[in-house]
Amino acid sequence: MFTVAIRLSDERAPKGKLADADLVFNNQTDLDGLILTGFSVWDARQPGQRNVTFPARSYTVNGDRRSFALLREGSNPVEGQKARKWLTDLIVASYDEAIIAQGNKPPTPAPAPRPAVAQTPPAAQPARSRR
Repeated sequence: MFTVAIRLSDERAPKGKLADADLVFNNQTDLDGLILTGFSVWDARQPGQRNVTFPARSYTVNGDRRSFALLREGSNPVEGQKARKWLTDLIVASYDEAIIAQGNKPPTPAPAPRPAVAQTPPAAQPARSRR
């Protein structure tokens, strides 16, 4: 179907940008020879985490800069979100493989956050009347 090509960032890249990623379609599809470019891997705020940005086109309306996602959910947003997560995970895994192939160790993922413990609010105190 396709492979993920990773180009690791150099010292000229913006701070936090780790790599660029492309989807390279192979001869098993009608898209053979095409490349979908514009994905990037970034450091996340949480240690050991990475974010993936998807291709987008920026434009300006009344002086406000906006962007238009080039790869987005279709008529079934639930399935589209699952596919987007799957693609994000695939790109991050490909980035980790590229780091390992270079002889480095990928960042260790941060532990999953604990679920919040539901706390019962204190019982409401009856209002005191002033006399």
